[in-house]
Amino acid sequence: MIGRRFIAIVLAGALGGVTSSCQYLGLGSRDRAAGGARPEPTRAAVRSTNELIRELQAQNGGRWYSTLSFSGETTRWGAAGEASRNRWMQYVRVPGGMRVEFMPRSEGGGVLFEGGRVHTFAGGRRIDTQRQIHPLLLLSSDIRVMPANRALAELRSLGIAAERFRETTWSGRRVYVVGAARGDTTSTQVWFDAERLVPVRWIQRETRDGRASVADTRLLGYRRVGGFFVPHEVVGYRDGRRVLREVYSNVRVNPSLSPALFDPNRWDSAPRPGNR
Repeated sequence: MIGRRFIAIVLAGALGGVTSSCQYLGLGSRDRAAGGARPEPTRAAVRSTNELIRELQAQNGGRWYSTLSFSGETTRWGAAGEASRNRWMQYVRVPGGMRVEFMPRSEGGGVLFEGGRVHTFAGGRRIDTQRQIHPLLLLSSDIRVMPANRALAELRSLGIAAERFRETTWSGRRVYVVGAARGDTTSTQVWFDAERLVPVRWIQRETRDGRASVADTRLLGYRRVGGFFVPHEVVGYRDGRRVLREVYSNVRVNPSLSPALFDPNRWDSAPRPGNR
């Protein structure tokens, strides 16, 4: 959900860490004051990755949002603890489309994911194109709307051993883990909340310059927007050190978005919706 600078961290294996129970449960101050989040139905246990995909695709009566927009602010911490911040605007089209515009817009910088490619822009000009899918876009949304066999193949393309499936608890909630055996928190894997059926943890292992590195990304602060659970915070760690926090605001589900927003040839000219 997440800009090119974030992707550089996540896909390089940069993230990992611990969050509080209230953050993980997605309970804001208003939720706690009202006595907690609304009760959630208890779901029957899922026993395999194939069953999980079927449950994801059946959720909400087989419906998922087709577009999403929100504003974001990112804080990054360097090796010496120094912090830097930046703001951006994001538009999502399911499946496979994600546009991130870095603020201020007048500088013309950002990234665009479409068609299994990522395009990087600076000064309003495309400066790079590579083959790449966005893992969190796949895990949060795309997996719900594509054919089940393709969804399984896409999980494997991320380096997830989809035949490894188990249930455990995390921060007091049931979770399903795809891609790792019990006690393994360094292999590439994804964790889904067993009741809400949303991704809450994405771990990626990579080798950089001959050294193994583990990225651990937490999707937090889930709230219902337009009938769908949407995270409002992402925290990232690299080899146990917090390196990133993103906070989302002005989240809109199913806004009207022009197809031109996801056309790499119309980066500067695409019409934007009214929200800022």
